[in-house]
Amino acid sequence: MSEMIIFCVESNSHSNSDYIYIMETIHRFYKLDNQINIQKINTGSKTKYNSKEVAKKIPDSEKVKEAAKFRKNKTISRLEEDKLRSKDKHSNRSNILTILDKYLKSI
Repeated sequence: MSEMIIFCVESNSHSNSDYIYIMETIHRFYKLDNQINIQKINTGSKTKYNSKEVAKKIPDSEKVKEAAKFRKNKTISRLEEDKLRSKDKHSNRSNILTILDKYLKSI
């Protein structure tokens, strides 16, 4: 039985920057097989979170270029795993691995 994981990303189909970061993370930390189908839905708008904290604010006009540079330079390989496995909200941290661990097999 196959499974589908759908990511709703806050970007349009041209930008694709959030999806690049997500897929780079998945490819570094997880094994994918033919039983898992990953799709994305572009919401096409930005939602403003009052308490959102970001490590580096990237202007909208630079997001496509920065995401491409992130992929090309393999920046994901330099990120510390514990910073992507946070259970609490902290500056410069993410919970993406905590969530994905429930659905994907680690490498």
